[in-house]
Order: sequence, then structure tokens, then C-alpha cells
Amino acid sequence: MPTEYDIIFEGGSKPGDGMRVTRVTSGAVEMLVQVNPAKWSKLTAKPKTVVVVPVPIEPPPVVITPPPVIVPPTPVPAPVVGITPAQLATALTVASGGAVLMLSGGEYTIPRSLKFATAVTLKSADPANPAKVKMLALNGTEGLTFDGIVFEYIFKVGDPHHINPFEVAQSKRVKFVNCQVLGSGDASGFGWGRGLHISASEDIVVDKTKVSKFLRGILVDKCLRVSLTANDISAVRSDAIDVIATDTILIENNYIHDFKSLVDSGDHQDAIQFWTTGQTKPSTNIIIRGNSLDVGQGSYFQSIFMRNEEVDTDRQTFDVMAYENILIENNSIKASHLHGITVGATKGMIVRNNTLIATPLSTSDPVNAKALVTSNAQHSVWIPRINTSPITTGAVIEGNIFGGAPWHTGSRIN
Repeated sequence: MPTEYDIIFEGGSKPGDGMRVTRVTSGAVEMLVQVNPAKWSKLTAKPKTVVVVPVPIEPPPVVITPPPVIVPPTPVPAPVVGITPAQLATALTVASGGAVLMLSGGEYTIPRSLKFATAVTLKSADPANPAKVKMLALNGTEGLTFDGIVFEYIFKVGDPHHINPFEVAQSKRVKFVNCQVLGSGDASGFGWGRGLHISASEDIVVDKTKVSKFLRGILVDKCLRVSLTANDISAVRSDAIDVIATDTILIENNYIHDFKSLVDSGDHQDAIQFWTTGQTKPSTNIIIRGNSLDVGQGSYFQSIFMRNEEVDTDRQTFDVMAYENILIENNSIKASHLHGITVGATKGMIVRNNTLIATPLSTSDPVNAKALVTSNAQHSVWIPRINTSPITTGAVIEGNIFGGAPWHTGSRIN
């Protein structure tokens, strides 16, 4: 930028015409100016002293962080103790979400449709004298947990073999924890009815629950997000667990053992069975993990059996009805039937780290005794194997311990 100057006149003279420079010195210009015709005055031009005023630096804005908003936890209602069968209906009417109703010993009737945004729990107050339910027919229920309840079915002459004494239909967020689902068997003591029938429901949990003495133990039909974990299923006549057209199911850490089947009944015993017969969609996103399947002293059974009947019989195409995304791992199978792990037409399957051991059948069981006479006891039919469909895609079978070869080698097998 150009230098600015202060003009200084000597003797109080004022500028006029006739200016001429006489000398230039460092830092100043001296010149004579003729203020009037008779007199010349000396003028000095010196650089102007510029006082630089620093621009104030604004301090950074002070950010005031408000203290965190502490949201107090939602208070959990204290358990309501001493509920009797006569008081349950009223207690459920006034129960707030998260409530635990402690039920005294006795026989209870559960309303058909209950809705809670946060689950309400019905719990036996005394495990030695548990609350009992003789019939359950939930429909449209949401947010209900049963803890330590005994569901007890007593056979009556005339009951159809497919009776559902304990049913959950079109419901959401229903749980059975530490419960017992017990049948009495028919007049001859063989399993009758379906122990727990779950249909068209979402977010269902059955955990640490004992199921015994039914025609079929647990049946899951057209559901979404079901968890069957750490249950004990025994003395069933036909199947322990059946699954149809269900998306996202976990079957984990269950103990399935000691079937009690009926000679010449035509039953088809399976520990865990999936099927597609008569369905319009397959089951998908399936995990079967860490289960113990043990024939024990009971009737022989097929262990994990997942035939895809609709595709096998060409009623539906592979693209439409193939199972999808199956993981079967870390299961222990002690059985005496070639269907150790059998999976039909599937898109995406991993079968790994399972142990399949052929075990002698108890000849004290009438079903076994007849089967052993009919088929040579040393025949390969008694050795559990891994069997897959030749049209399955994306299959990996690795790290398993089993006897006998798979029916085909279309998948990668290690």
C-alpha cells in the first residue's frame, strides 16, 4: 500500500505556488515552497506514523454442554403375591406392563386374548405346589409370559388324536419358561394330542420346559421368529418337534429322548421334523444347534428329518419351495436309523461338527423288537447318516463324525 506523509511547514507559513524539491534524505523529503513572491519557506514531508491497532481476536465461542438428562429407569412393579384362581381375571385387568403375578397352587383358566405392551408374567409362587392349567387357547394375545406353570392334559375317551389342549394362535411375544407340558397318554398309556401347538404367531419362546407323553410334542406352523431352547422332550409317540412354513426358527440345546411309540400305528417317529406337504411357502432361516438326540431305552426314531415333499413330487418348483438358509451344527445324535440328518431341496445349507453314533436299540421296546426281526440288526438301515438332496445348492458339509456315506456327493463334503 502507498506510504502516507505528514507535511510540516516552518515559521507558520502556508503552501503556495512555486514548489520545488531541494533535498531528499532518509525517511524524509525536504523542499522549499514559495509562500509569497518575497519569501521561500522550507517544507519537510515525513512518513506518517501509522499506529497499527491490532484486530482483536475473538475468543472461541463458549460451548455450554448441558448436563446429561438422566432418565430414571421405569419402575418395575413389585410382584403381586397370593393370586388365587378366583382372583386372576381381575388381577390381569389391572396389571401394568412388566408386572409379575405370583400364582398360588390351584387350577387356572387363562383368558383367550390379552394384550400388554410390556410382558406380564404369570409365575407359580411355590414350585412344589405349582399353578396348573388344564386347557389353553390363546388367540390374539400379546406380551404374556408363563413361568413355572404346569400345563396338564388328561385324556378323555372321544378326544381326537390331534387335539390341541394347549394352543397359541395369531399371538405375539408369548413365552413359556421353566414350565411343564404334560400329557397322560391314552387309555393304553401312549401319547395323545399335540403338547404345544403354535400357529400364525410371532416372537414365541419355549425355554427350559418339559414336554412329555403326547402324540407330538411341539408343533410350529406358519410362524415368524420362534425360539425352542433347552427343553426336555420325551415319551412322545410320533414326533418331538414339527415345523411347517416358518421363517426364522432357533432349535437349540434341547434334549429329545426315549420315545414311546405304538406297534403297527403307522406313526413316523422323528426327533425334529420339517415338511412342506400342502404348503405354499417353505421354512427359511433355520438354526438347529447343540441339541442332544438320544434314543435311550425308547423306540427308534429318525433324528433330523427335513424332506421337501412339494419339490420331491414336482408339485412345486425348486425356486418356489426350496428350504432356505439352514444351519445344522454341533448336535449329538445317538440313534439307530439311517436318517440321522436328512435335508431335502434347499438353497444354502451348512451341516458341520455334528456327531452321529449308531447305538443299540432296547429290545424291551415292542416297536424296536418288531423292527429288529423285520430288518437285519446289522443292516445299514440302523446306522445314522447325513443325507442331502442332489438338487440342493450352496451346501457345505464338514467336520462331522458319522458312519456311512451320504446318499450323494453333489455338495462339498469334508
